[in-house]
Amino acid sequence: MKNEYSLGRFFKLIVKNIIIIVVCMVLGGGLAGLYAKHKQSTTYSARTNIVVGHNLDKVHYRNSTVMSDLNMMDTYEDQIKDPQVMNRAHSLLPKNLRKKYSAKEIESDVHVSSEDHSLVMEIKATTSSKKNSPKIANAVAKAFKDEFKQMNPSSAEVKLLAPAKEKDVTSKTSPSAKKYAVLGAALGILMGMLIAFGWTSYRKIH
Repeated sequence: MKNEYSLGRFFKLIVKNIIIIVVCMVLGGGLAGLYAKHKQSTTYSARTNIVVGHNLDKVHYRNSTVMSDLNMMDTYEDQIKDPQVMNRAHSLLPKNLRKKYSAKEIESDVHVSSEDHSLVMEIKATTSSKKNSPKIANAVAKAFKDEFKQMNPSSAEVKLLAPAKEKDVTSKTSPSAKKYAVLGAALGILMGMLIAFGWTSYRKIH
């Protein structure tokens, strides 16, 4: 009975102070949403793929050759981010982009990955420009192909697959205004309830 009584008083308190709670909820959600909007930025990602490995028509032991190539994938990922490749990629960019992006900035904008048991490597460039991301991704892929033989004294080869295109670019906007608004509204409700309880306690004392 005591718990039911306390719960009943709790709900009555909320109903009596619903305006304060709603106002705090709206203010919290609105302010958090506006803050997120102010901080929002959009990035654009472009992807191209390359294949790194030996021409199996020219080798005698295909299985062992494929395994050897697979074991080298982590090394190739590291090599793509090497200054030698980044400097070459920088030189392949159009003149206006060479002024805008340094080799170091290209390195920070590029992410390289490959799936397990695959010789296909993805080169993803993420920048604030929808037009520039594909150009950077393609330049890095071409640069690695150009520098590969010098960095790897083997008969493995780099094959460029479909180039990155502007129409395939994906975008991401963060932070999310909706998520911030929901979080702000929840905090507003909590704040409104605290104010309501505090005000009720104050009135009882006085």
